[in-house]
Amino acid sequence: MNMMPTTNRVIPVILCGGSGTRLWPLSRPDMPKQFQSIDDSGRTLLQHTLERVSDPIMFAPAILVTGEQHVATAREQAAAIGARLDVVIAEPCARNTAPAIAAAARVVDARRSGDVLFVTPADHLIADEASFLKAVAAATASAKSGRVVTLGIRPNEASTAYGYIRADTDLVICGAHPVSRFIEKPEADVAAWMIRDERNLWNAGMFMMRADVARAEFRSLNPVLEMTADAAVRAGETVFGTLHLDPTIYQTAESISFDYAVMEKTEAAVVLPVDMGWDDVGSWDAIWRVTPQDAHGNATVGHAVAEDCRDTLLVGGDRLVTAVGAEDTIVVETEDAVLVAKRGDSQSVRRIVDALKARNATEVERGARVSRPWGDYESLEQDDGFQVKRIRVVPGGQLSLQYHHHRCEHWVVTRGAATVTVDDKVHVYHPGESVFVPKGAVHRLENFTAEPVEIIEVQIGDYLGEDDIVRVEDVYGREERPAELAVV
Repeated sequence: MNMMPTTNRVIPVILCGGSGTRLWPLSRPDMPKQFQSIDDSGRTLLQHTLERVSDPIMFAPAILVTGEQHVATAREQAAAIGARLDVVIAEPCARNTAPAIAAAARVVDARRSGDVLFVTPADHLIADEASFLKAVAAATASAKSGRVVTLGIRPNEASTAYGYIRADTDLVICGAHPVSRFIEKPEADVAAWMIRDERNLWNAGMFMMRADVARAEFRSLNPVLEMTADAAVRAGETVFGTLHLDPTIYQTAESISFDYAVMEKTEAAVVLPVDMGWDDVGSWDAIWRVTPQDAHGNATVGHAVAEDCRDTLLVGGDRLVTAVGAEDTIVVETEDAVLVAKRGDSQSVRRIVDALKARNATEVERGARVSRPWGDYESLEQDDGFQVKRIRVVPGGQLSLQYHHHRCEHWVVTRGAATVTVDDKVHVYHPGESVFVPKGAVHRLENFTAEPVEIIEVQIGDYLGEDDIVRVEDVYGREERPAELAVV
């Protein structure tokens, strides 16, 4: 076992991927649940996770691993709560947890190989944070010794939604137990039997290990994946504190979970049983369960009122949501969609998502606000021949240098100092000032300030689709593409 000298630093590696369709319509691939608030705290799940690892004595600044399109959102949410970030690793495509962890381990190992990584999803809730911190402290000692530690949750119900870990409780190694076996999500009768055995724990997908140990395990158990992650990091480009993994290399990585790639094969795996009020909030039933309820079992989030209801969840967004006489019902309102479902059967939301996909409904993938690496945009109004958008560019963000075949654009700055390129002219515009972008003109919008830039864009033309964009240059490493394939 590798006994390389270690440090006292624990580096959080927060995995911010996933499509989040089980919580549709709030969560969608363009803005999945980790970036959404599911309670009345005003904090998103990512922000809750960042706050959980914010103790500067126990944790070093965090590493975020997220999709290329979510970098701006992740950074903005971290900055909003003053979270300390080390680096954001941008994945050009989704490849599950093993490649993401391999890339993060490569980044840390290049600097201080003995540092301990604490890998955690960004979209889980933990009610008892004192027990969480105690568990991390206990697991750190085991990780420093060269073990690969996973936190196993003591189950409180016969859930079929989670995988299980069986601990060998007859042995104790640095405060943790060897892993006897991993068990896939069981059927209901099997789960009911399993929770009667205290050796069986929920698999929460949280791991601790030294960076050098992680890389050694990958080299031993999945060497091709390790080489691919290493190459994608080395060939990647760092822009504004974000490491953009090389897209050509990273897309060749096997899409595989860390459980399959390492945990189920390694002899170094140990599990630490914990009871800390953990929930992966993976369904609307879970949201109802973790949300405070009135005397009749009704839970409300946002702008919502329940009257003479029982065991009902109401989630209000921009509009007031009300219900009278509802029982065992879930109602979720967003800017562009409303979901009504039977409580206890919210996993069936996937059927609605599949039906919408079959109809090519855009509401499946994105909401009214669309995330991009440089910020986001929102369509405010659209009719024949015109569209009005609100565009927001985060500090350091810049759109691709591009032109359009079918439309011209009028931009009015409403916030910040916008640097605008139109053909060979570059000018900084301030609130109240405007600029005209003719059809065919090569143009770009940039934000070189520390504050967000917002503009109102009016598009006029015979075709206004997002595919009428020809990229000339892009700082995020996205390929220049022909107009019929390009995205902003």
